[in-house]
Amino acid sequence: MIKKLGIAGFIGFIADLLTFFQFFTWLFKLCGVNNDKAVTYNEWISLGGLFLIVISLVSIVIYAEKKRRNAGTHNIPCGLVPYVRYKWYNKNHTMLSSIHRELYHRMETVKKRILNLQMERYRNRQNQEPLAPLSINDIEEPMKNLMNAFHSTLYQVFSIDATISLYLISDTNGETILKRSLLQRSVYEAKRNVSRSTDNQYIIHRDNELGIGEFAARAKRYHERNGNGHYKKNSYFDYVLSTSHNAYLSNDLKKDEQNDDFFSSSNHYLQFYESMGVFAIVPPECEQEREAAIKGLLTFDCHKTNRFSEEECSLMMGLMAHFVYDILESLKFVSYE
Repeated sequence: MIKKLGIAGFIGFIADLLTFFQFFTWLFKLCGVNNDKAVTYNEWISLGGLFLIVISLVSIVIYAEKKRRNAGTHNIPCGLVPYVRYKWYNKNHTMLSSIHRELYHRMETVKKRILNLQMERYRNRQNQEPLAPLSINDIEEPMKNLMNAFHSTLYQVFSIDATISLYLISDTNGETILKRSLLQRSVYEAKRNVSRSTDNQYIIHRDNELGIGEFAARAKRYHERNGNGHYKKNSYFDYVLSTSHNAYLSNDLKKDEQNDDFFSSSNHYLQFYESMGVFAIVPPECEQEREAAIKGLLTFDCHKTNRFSEEECSLMMGLMAHFVYDILESLKFVSYE
């Protein structure tokens, strides 16, 4: 046996055996069993049951720990409590009811507002003149209500307190620019005396051949050359708008930055958020060229780390981005003749 296990293996076996006997000695004392007396059958049954309970609890904790690490974002694990919450709410009616009541109904309210505006403009037009599409500013109030529904749904279902931003793409002097159109602050951020700038504009450099780290390096070089310029840089924005990936989630931006996987031209972003989800505003199935179909980004900033689970957050936040795309498509003028 010693030859088969080796010296180290045999020593480990003896240590495990001693630990086993020490554990049962501890159980005897815990249960008030006198070691000097013979242990009765019922006492063995009680001790065995307690032992199985302890082993079962330890096994569950180890299993949950392993699963929540795999459920995180890009090797950054999801917190244990958020992980349990994700799996719990993903298996009962809470998520579905929130999607139905909070999201779909609010989206339909926005679309009805768009339809009423279009019909009103159509009736009031002069000389059969063509009508330009509506803008996001024309539906600002119902869109703010929808963004608030996004926040409340994430908070009620997953306990995520996120600041949600809607960025739309525009072409300025041949450059692709992201401009923030709407902002729904988190509860945490709303309570603070200091608030982030809301008029930042991000310049986008597309390249579908680069990896996540290469986007970060290129964004950093651009900032070093144009640090005092008008436009900001966020490497995740470039990545999502350039590649076939419609989303990217980070559970720890500081760690990603240390690993050269992320760069932001903001020197104080950690004052406001430490994790981020970035989702392209695209149709569910893109039949046209993807670059032409993308309307912007929907971002989710959280002031805590390890808050996201890849599966559940991608489904919920991705659905919100699709809702926004549907609304933006509805802004196009439709003839009622």
